[in-house]
Amino acid sequence: MVGIGTIINDDPRLTARLLEIGEESKINQPQPIILDSELRFPLSAKLLTSNECKSPWIFTSHNCDNEKRKILEQLGAKVIPIDSDQIGQLSLTHLLSILHIQPFSIKHLMVEGGARIIQSFLKNELIDLLIVTTAPVFVGPEAVSATGDNRKTIEGNEAENTFPNLESVKYEQLGKDIIMIANILR
Repeated sequence: MVGIGTIINDDPRLTARLLEIGEESKINQPQPIILDSELRFPLSAKLLTSNECKSPWIFTSHNCDNEKRKILEQLGAKVIPIDSDQIGQLSLTHLLSILHIQPFSIKHLMVEGGARIIQSFLKNELIDLLIVTTAPVFVGPEAVSATGDNRKTIEGNEAENTFPNLESVKYEQLGKDIIMIANILR
């Protein structure tokens, strides 16, 4: 699962890849799930044009642009309107309850990001296991702060100290990246 910001900024295919060349065809590719409250999904996105990935499921608000919805569906996307919360963001609890039942039947969900979605899932205590990959690069102001310094929300407000504590923390190195795996302490 990613947000529309990731789609617009990175245009990912959201596919799994094996290290050995040619093994990709043997992978059961993950189902791309996109959160897009205003239905800004680009019609030229790789998720609509590539045959290497599954067609996306785009979750949007009930007051989405119906013409854009029809076009996206003609291009192969499944567009699903869901409830919004009291501040106008897509309701994550409603989303998860929908994903769990037929026809979706999602039992495990990887929330890849971006920053807004990660913050929302953490704040709403909807994450069981956290896997964070740290690469040796610096990123821009839209990143999730890992240090706690200059703690601001995406909207620029002071961040509340409501993020969970971690337990059973493990670290692994993969190439130049460091991967942290931790359970959320409840």
